[in-house]
Amino acid sequence: MACDIGVNWPEILPSCETATKSRQQQGGFRFNELNSGTPFLQMVTTDMPTVWDVTFKFRRDHARIFSIWLEQNNVRTNPDWFDFPIQIESGLTTQSVKFVEYPQNTSQDGGVFTYSAKMLAKVLVGTDTVSPIVGVTIDADWPSVLPSCETQTKSRDQPEGFKLNDVTQSAIKQEFFSADLPTVWDITFKFTRENARLFTFWLSENGLREQSKWFKFPIQLEEGLTTQEVRFLDYPQATGHDGDAFSYSAKIMSRDIVSKDKECPEGTIYIIMNKNCNTTFDKASQCFDDALNIGWPS
Repeated sequence: MACDIGVNWPEILPSCETATKSRQQQGGFRFNELNSGTPFLQMVTTDMPTVWDVTFKFRRDHARIFSIWLEQNNVRTNPDWFDFPIQIESGLTTQSVKFVEYPQNTSQDGGVFTYSAKMLAKVLVGTDTVSPIVGVTIDADWPSVLPSCETQTKSRDQPEGFKLNDVTQSAIKQEFFSADLPTVWDITFKFTRENARLFTFWLSENGLREQSKWFKFPIQLEEGLTTQEVRFLDYPQATGHDGDAFSYSAKIMSRDIVSKDKECPEGTIYIIMNKNCNTTFDKASQCFDDALNIGWPS
């Protein structure tokens, strides 16, 4: 007897695994290479699809239905749009998606078959249209009820405003090329479902996928917790979803770090260099020795 499964995702099949699911949402903007001078923001597109990297795990009977469904709908040669159930921050939703890459069988463990695939949605539906937390209002700055980024995975890049020549080929030469020296952080967020819903609602309300805007953000520096004015260099990406825990990665930029430290804090080590340490290698070496022997804080 013929098995006509239909176009949309078969109801008998489970959805993709949540723990290995990641989501990419292209922003409508991009920045130039920050090491090449003043940061420049460019608007590039208004077509911003959502892409998921997903994993399926099926027992043998489900894997057979999945294979028949792929074959009946010509997914390998001409994939079409279909309705698919998938978890997002607001819960289980139905998205109109299509496969960007044909699902690949990556492993088999006894009667369990694993597949990997990439799916695309033109528009993400089912997101929050009002604040998901009662009594919390949203403005341009980071919502005070949200935790800041993870400190263990936070890294900071501060491009220099000078270049040195290849010192193995000739005498040391230093070239100044920019006084615009932004600070860039690679950061990770980990939120509960409630906070993840508020985070994505805040992004949407401020149009941060369409355009990068400045906002005040709490972040730990050497001196402690500070508030910096930052903007996203790329749109935050959902990198993981484990139960009610959601993870995101992002890159943010500050024009100038706001620091409370104006004087040498007690116990901090500074190298005090002689002002004339910018000529020859020998003289610079002598100045460094003088700094160590004479200028090092007691």
